[in-house]
Amino acid sequence: MLGFAWADSSSVALACVALASFLVTLPLALVASAIQTVTPNQMRGVVAGIYVVTTNLFGLGLGPTLVATCTDYLFADPLAVGQSLALVALSMACVGFILLWRGVAPLRRVMIGESEYEQA
Repeated sequence: MLGFAWADSSSVALACVALASFLVTLPLALVASAIQTVTPNQMRGVVAGIYVVTTNLFGLGLGPTLVATCTDYLFADPLAVGQSLALVALSMACVGFILLWRGVAPLRRVMIGESEYEQA
């Protein structure tokens, strides 16, 4: 997304969007798999539904709103959409990294516990 925000030509911007569109499915599928792994059987459908709703609320609701807010109030320039997009993408990537980093240890404990249980 950072490459898209500062692309010099429309073909470079289109290539960046195509790459981002292709790669966006990887973390979504991995997180959905991890959620199904740690959730008890009787709650998997509800938790999957909550995951989809919250992902859509944050991704589709908050993302464009943050870009527009940065463009209007932080940069105060209608032509600074690319800079706003880069700022939001970079800051949300940092937030996502922190959340994933904090979630890896509990997931690892669950996965190690399951593998030890299966071996016994």
